[in-house]
Amino acid sequence: GNSYFKELIELWLEIYEQKSGDKEIRKHMPLVIAWTGIVQVYPRWFPDIDVTVGRNYISHVKKILKHKEFIWND
Repeated sequence: GNSYFKELIELWLEIYEQKSGDKEIRKHMPLVIAWTGIVQVYPRWFPDIDVTVGRNYISHVKKILKHKEFIWND
């Protein structure tokens, strides 16, 4: 929900695609995001995490994995 973060990441992705020629990066991002999400919300490593935030994040990660390409949670 952070428009500044979204704008920054979109700019980074555009520049990366232009410089590398890799037009499929968004298709490979779901696995990285899913793994990061699991690590970031796992209570054993982060016992003070807000459960609602964790559930929302994992819900969005599931949508990304089903879509098989990175999508924003707008």
